[in-house]
Amino acid sequence: MKYNDPLSFFRHLQSASPDHFCRSYLVIVPDDFDRQKIKKKIISIFSSKKIEVKFFSGEEADPQDIISDLTNPSLFSEEPLIVVDYFEKLKDKTVLKKLIPSMSWGHFIFLCSSKTGLQGIDKTVEKHGIVFDFSTEKPWVKKERIEKSLLHLAKKESVAFPKEVVEYLFARMQGDPSLLEQEVKKLLVYIGDKKNITLDDVHAVGAMAKEASLWQEAEKMVWEQKRAVHKIFESSHFFSLIAALRFQLSLGKKLCFYTEQNISFSELQKLFPKMWPKALEKRKAQAKDLGLSFFDKGISYLYEIELFSKDGVQHHLLLLDYFLARLCI
Repeated sequence: MKYNDPLSFFRHLQSASPDHFCRSYLVIVPDDFDRQKIKKKIISIFSSKKIEVKFFSGEEADPQDIISDLTNPSLFSEEPLIVVDYFEKLKDKTVLKKLIPSMSWGHFIFLCSSKTGLQGIDKTVEKHGIVFDFSTEKPWVKKERIEKSLLHLAKKESVAFPKEVVEYLFARMQGDPSLLEQEVKKLLVYIGDKKNITLDDVHAVGAMAKEASLWQEAEKMVWEQKRAVHKIFESSHFFSLIAALRFQLSLGKKLCFYTEQNISFSELQKLFPKMWPKALEKRKAQAKDLGLSFFDKGISYLYEIELFSKDGVQHHLLLLDYFLARLCI
């Protein structure tokens, strides 16, 4: 049997629980985030039955290891529920394909992102079990489904979430279900006791997230000499990143100075009270390895690219690459 929408699929699972589950289920869901949520929900429904859940990854598993509990059942163990993630990456599915028609013990849940590489096992499962193929979901149906899930998150907290705000957030996150859920959860924390989410809240949380990401980028550039700024880089963020880089370079310079003074770590903590001890210890070791001249040069090169930008050089990603190249010489 085959299902193409989650409502009918989960209705089937609920009606089959706990004594009439099929022996094999193939779940085809393109989006990783959606697939993991669906997997979690399937397992929660199966938990109505006494089972022992065993997880495998198709990237690494040996088919013989996957079926060992089915071919050698123990009198004292619970019936196994075998969950195989990234099933399409399992190299040889022949042994599983042969086993499915004759299964009388245990259950399979195969999860994959597409039908590619299934070696015909989808037809076998459809004949002897259940295929849930979510890869055919229409874009407008997906949009409606995601928006409903976001509204449900807000409703659980008794918070109003106007449709125009949902639409704006959906466009801003380009419909990514994982990012959207994270953003709504951040918004619910941000608004506190308020009972509605507004566009101003969305803009405020977005600005906070951007500031945090620029701070992380500055840390990566200074302490790891790597750049991970997205290719779509907004010019308005350039000088904020410059400020964050200057802070990190100044921090390194101070740590080098105090390390040379041989002050105790407890004294160092008093000088940097806002830093967690483990983070401070890590940065102190990194600063010692990089040396004072590294941070001096970095401050000088940073000033150089800042002047270039003020003199009319608008290719900010190129300036950042230039800064990092000089820093690494």
